[in-house]
Amino acid sequence: MKNHLTASDQFFAFLKINGIKSHTIKHKAVFTMGEGENIFSTLEGAHSKSLFLKTRNKELLLVVVVGTKKLNLNVLEKKLGVSRLSFGSGELMEQTLGVTPGTASPFCFINESAKDVKLIIDKELTKFDLVNFHPLSNEMTTTMSTSDFFLFLDKVTATPLVMEIPTK
Repeated sequence: MKNHLTASDQFFAFLKINGIKSHTIKHKAVFTMGEGENIFSTLEGAHSKSLFLKTRNKELLLVVVVGTKKLNLNVLEKKLGVSRLSFGSGELMEQTLGVTPGTASPFCFINESAKDVKLIIDKELTKFDLVNFHPLSNEMTTTMSTSDFFLFLDKVTATPLVMEIPTK
């Protein structure tokens, strides 16, 4: 593995050092939006899900969308100009994002190994004042302002493609 942060504590220290304000709650492990429905209903802002995808040419993508959105991968392929989008394996996720399935979020870009993954963010997320993501653990959810979220991405030198994500 390449340079992974393994502890959420290091993530929170990074936020503090960089003046990024956030609020985090702890909860039972959540692997799907359905499992977290009761938890997410208590939090303000946009709830998200992150899909780890690969293309036919082995390009890796992390597509981050509003949690209730059902993606149309065929239309997304055409919009991105790629072929055969499919889900990346858990092993590949761990090698590149430094997390296991159920914990992927744009916060993974704090890991140097994630730099080869293309980050795609649903434009709809940017319409919210607050956004919620797992902080390298699916036993917590971190809320921050959308502007602080983009500050985080800037600090970790992740340049996302913000676009309308096609739905079913």
